[in-house]
Amino acid sequence: MSRRQTLRRQLGVTLIETLLTVSIAGIVLGAGVPSFGRALAEARVSAEVDALMGHLQLARATAIDGGSPTVLCPSADGLTCASDSLWHQGYLLFVDHNRDRARDADEPVLRHRQGAIDAPVSAKSSTYRRLVRFDVDGSAGGSNLTITLCDQGAQVAPRAVIVSNIGRPRVSTKAPDGSALSCG
Repeated sequence: MSRRQTLRRQLGVTLIETLLTVSIAGIVLGAGVPSFGRALAEARVSAEVDALMGHLQLARATAIDGGSPTVLCPSADGLTCASDSLWHQGYLLFVDHNRDRARDADEPVLRHRQGAIDAPVSAKSSTYRRLVRFDVDGSAGGSNLTITLCDQGAQVAPRAVIVSNIGRPRVSTKAPDGSALSCG
């Protein structure tokens, strides 16, 4: 057997082929990681929107079915409504028997969602409408409540959960007046 025939029969991968394969894998992986981060941020915002919508729908249904007003408000401790409008630190749903929009010791807590100060998604309502009270007819009198949810990494566009005066919550990518949402 000649030396040339021996070289042809040898099987294996050359250094150049290996480097080329690793380079291509690096390029594909480099393009995929940012997309994965964006998908993860989108999933986080969607999960927070869904949780908030579920609490709003439960609050409205409970007020209608139970015959007593309910309040959903930001709350970090799960016992009282917070004086700020930061919903990502948690929120509280309770029956408001005396209609004062503040939880008293004899008013039952229906649900509390624990949040985090350093949450990857922030949620804030306007300072003038920081809670919502549903009456027994399902309405939420006063001005619209808008809670803006923002990805802290700014990888996805903000979304708003808007509760109208008639008590219907909806999700929007724009403010109630049609302008762009702001996370500032």
